[in-house]
Amino acid sequence: MVDKRDRRRQRANEAIGNLERQLQQITEVQNLVYTLDTRSKCVLLALYYPYRSYDEAAEFLQVERTTVYRQREIALNRLFARAERSKAFRE
Repeated sequence: MVDKRDRRRQRANEAIGNLERQLQQITEVQNLVYTLDTRSKCVLLALYYPYRSYDEAAEFLQVERTTVYRQREIALNRLFARAERSKAFRE
């Protein structure tokens, strides 16, 4: 009986640990986005918060759809480069 309870407690602690790590990573991504240049930040936020299509983001930013696509690629490359250097994404 005690053994089952200990195993359940261990699984719960592992699940909580995983959720805390995911929260830390989400917070780190948010902070990394905010450190990007203004154009990259605007494109990422226009696309992903709230989720918009390229056409909707282009209309919102008053630019061409291809511009949004190109700037998104640049912004994500910059974001991934910063994330690679971040401690939150290392095991």
